[in-house]
Amino acid sequence: VVKMFNYSRGSEWRKWDLHVHLPNTKLSNSYEKKNGNIDWERFCEIIHSSDVAAFGMTDYFNLDSFFEFKEEYTKLYPNDEKVFFPNLELRLNERVSTDGQNIDFHIIFRPDISQNTINKFLANLKTQCTEHGRCLTCSDLQTETHFKSASISREDIKAALTTTFGLENKWIENVILVVPANNNGIRTKSKSERVLFLADEIDKFSNAIFGNPSNTQYFLQYNRFENKEEPSIPKPVFAGSDAHSFAD
Repeated sequence: VVKMFNYSRGSEWRKWDLHVHLPNTKLSNSYEKKNGNIDWERFCEIIHSSDVAAFGMTDYFNLDSFFEFKEEYTKLYPNDEKVFFPNLELRLNERVSTDGQNIDFHIIFRPDISQNTINKFLANLKTQCTEHGRCLTCSDLQTETHFKSASISREDIKAALTTTFGLENKWIENVILVVPANNNGIRTKSKSERVLFLADEIDKFSNAIFGNPSNTQYFLQYNRFENKEEPSIPKPVFAGSDAHSFAD
């Protein structure tokens, strides 16, 4: 007999926003400060009062701010039941858009992952930035110039995931790989066969898509790849606010 007293209303849909940038996000930070300091209290109050149940707290190439946020939030709201996923936003060293922008790429980690594990992953993840003949890792990035210019290959993402978590069947216990459909994403308007096949390869590497309702039907297809002999796996499409300010 299944006891249902904890779920008297049956199944419930809950709002998730897996793309919210933290107040000290490395790029395009429009959060106002308070007395020259990060206004964690204001940020945490907005998150707490929101009807969103789960958040992907996002920063570029680094997640120290995620753990700083978690510490501040727990102090203010120790009994809160909201769930927070670390969302690492990267730039791939590949382009498919007509305006030549690098593709955005997100690695969303499980909410209970330790900071030590995240730091290990970032120390293993090489970028395309070099200094003195050495590829910088994400852990090495320090300056705004670093964060603006850094890009990463899919091969190096795979290598860092394998070194940190083991073979691919262990990745899915720890991360979700998400690529946007639009803007700096993979739904290109290009007619180039090379570009279209490259977009398919990045699609294959991803588990889910940041997009909108107009993208849903496309990513549910079993035959969306340029090579029609290769079946495609249907993938979930969901939106995120991509908030970079208190107003957002």
